[in-house]
Amino acid sequence: MSWKSKILSCGVITLLASTIVLFTKSDGLAATSNAPDNPTPTGQMTNQYPIITIHNIDLISEIRQVELYNPLRAIAWSPTSYGLAIANGNDISLYDFDNGLSLLGNHDQPINAVAFSQDGKKLASASDDGIIKVWDIDGKTCLTTIANHNPPYGEDILTPVYDLIFADTDDFLISGDAAGILKIWSLVDNTEQNLGEIKEGGFIHSVALNNDETVLAFGGGWKGNLYLLNMVQNKVLLSLGGHTDSIYDVSFSSDGKLVASGSWDGTIRLWEIESGSPKGLYKGHEGWVTGVIFSVDETLLFSTGLDGTMRAWDPSNEDGSVIHMEQSPLWAIALNPEGTLLAFGGESGILRIWSVE
Repeated sequence: MSWKSKILSCGVITLLASTIVLFTKSDGLAATSNAPDNPTPTGQMTNQYPIITIHNIDLISEIRQVELYNPLRAIAWSPTSYGLAIANGNDISLYDFDNGLSLLGNHDQPINAVAFSQDGKKLASASDDGIIKVWDIDGKTCLTTIANHNPPYGEDILTPVYDLIFADTDDFLISGDAAGILKIWSLVDNTEQNLGEIKEGGFIHSVALNNDETVLAFGGGWKGNLYLLNMVQNKVLLSLGGHTDSIYDVSFSSDGKLVASGSWDGTIRLWEIESGSPKGLYKGHEGWVTGVIFSVDETLLFSTGLDGTMRAWDPSNEDGSVIHMEQSPLWAIALNPEGTLLAFGGESGILRIWSVE
């Protein structure tokens, strides 16, 4: 039996950390068909080509700028093509080098997260409006709309969803929301399961699965703890303290042995999954760290921050360098599956794509 079957049949019942409550709750999932209204291209493309040498990367060069009209809050690379999904304001835009920019659809309020399915055919989006939508990429239509109700907070209240990911060959979504509730949603039988709740003034800003989907990392709440959930044994594996403020983003290394967390306290911390031991503390951002991601070969860690900088860090010695700076906050960063293209953006509404050699 897979971890998904175990969770949906019997729930997560083990409590190993005083700051998180794990529980079982199964409710119906509101699912309706919906299509975006008249998708039209937005924004325009410009080019600029600075070249920077840093650390053990021979060359980093900006190869493309794409101007959008709203702040960028989330970016995701397609796993099957050189295309991206971009959350800019209430809109979801698609971009690829051949066809440029187009509009996929929208939400009623700003979008916080976008995530591709593993086959690259679907995209999930999560918004402040408390709605999760699943989109068909080729047809540019909304396949499913999910309402994130949290009964303890009011039957008619929709709770903003901050992050989400696909799991189990795209049959499930895992989300974290403003109420601090971690949920798994079945796209097969339209059911939902509450996996747990952060009780320390809770909200969950970021969720991530390791490469074999056996460990889920998530962070949020005011205490700044990073939680690792063992998806096979259905229990909290580790609760890792160290940050002095809420975690905004988490990311696994490609081999699944390390996890990085970026926090409102302006630092990045690196942890070993098996032991939970700290492996690095990276200081340099002035203000929130809003994005962290490993290079494919794990020789670099990239980050973005409220200070408008994109930085690269050497995990082996905690050295870091600013490789881009702008006057407004950066909110999102993403690396393509091959590890050759880095995309990032923020409040300026400019998507930047860099070649990483």
